[in-house]
Amino acid sequence: LRDTLLNHYSALTVAQVYKIVGSSEVLGNPLGLINRLGSGVRDFFYEPAQGLVQSPQDFGVGVARGTMSLVHNTTFGTFDTF
Repeated sequence: LRDTLLNHYSALTVAQVYKIVGSSEVLGNPLGLINRLGSGVRDFFYEPAQGLVQSPQDFGVGVARGTMSLVHNTTFGTFDTF
């Protein structure tokens, strides 16, 4: 039981340290950049897939939306980092 609790709280402590370092102002905001990039990449694939289910025209709209989201999130995430 002691070892289980020690392992559990050690893992939680390490995760919190990563969050603190990841959002440190000295480094900019690398955690925000990763979140933004992840959202952009997800939308880049998700939006066209959703459009494809609806119709070929909606697929084109989905490609445009996904691409715009990727560009927007990449740009904003990069400049928000500094």
